[in-house]
Amino acid sequence: MLTWLEDLPMIDHYCFAGRQSFQNGFRALVAGGGTGDATIFLAEQLKHTDAQIVHLDMSQASIAIAQERAKIRGLTNISWMHDSLLNLPTLGLEKFNYINCSGVLHHLRSYSVGELFDWLGDDANGHGMKGHGMHLAFTDVQRGRSPYLPRMVLGSKPPAMAAALAALPRRRQYEIAELLIGSIITHSLYVTRSAACTAPYGDADYVPLFFHEPLSGEIAAQVFGSQGGQPFVLNHQHSGMAFKVNPGRYGPQILRLIDGEKSFANIFDAFRAAWKGQAAAPDNAALFADFADCYE
Repeated sequence: MLTWLEDLPMIDHYCFAGRQSFQNGFRALVAGGGTGDATIFLAEQLKHTDAQIVHLDMSQASIAIAQERAKIRGLTNISWMHDSLLNLPTLGLEKFNYINCSGVLHHLRSYSVGELFDWLGDDANGHGMKGHGMHLAFTDVQRGRSPYLPRMVLGSKPPAMAAALAALPRRRQYEIAELLIGSIITHSLYVTRSAACTAPYGDADYVPLFFHEPLSGEIAAQVFGSQGGQPFVLNHQHSGMAFKVNPGRYGPQILRLIDGEKSFANIFDAFRAAWKGQAAAPDNAALFADFADCYE
């Protein structure tokens, strides 16, 4: 059983700036764990570490099903708690590195993007969640961030206003895209202390990887190199999204070198080692700038 938000590479990217090893006593709480989808997927991924998952739910019947699923898989890294989320402050639990609360809030009431920002978020005035200004990173199940970006929602022939929309603050873009696309049923998001919790683009020490896509660097290079370096319409059949992409001068060559193990520094060094141009090979800053649209 795979669940969207609990893919460890995504958790690492959005919550720990790409630097979480999930070792050294990593603790996760699945709050409102139900029959265990998120719990089992986390436990399976973490079973070769010393991480511990706490499954909390107010339904003993649901917990029993989750326990049976864990037993079948031989998972021993889960603690079970039959209680209500409302009693959390009195349960004596230690701190957690990560809390999953999927499929809980939407049972209470509906939320628009703007309402979530007002409640939790980091709007332009730093308001939300008693002034803490938490950072919200939306990622729709099966479609990622694309339904929240006007540039992608407006399709393969965006109007002239698309550039102006792309320059708006992130919250405004998300609110506009939600209204434009009209097909977001529930909101899936990561809430962290600041934008610095998301892995940055432009740091050569980071390792790029594909997740949630059956892609290799070679396949991606073929797609992005199909138009001879010219902007093209990327049709993503699974999500139904279609939008223009600029592959840049070097995008296909860089994509071909991505294998989930090489850092950007390694990739750029390999790119320059194969350089055959008469001018000097581009430096890291130039390659990051050229690859930015492909990465996005």
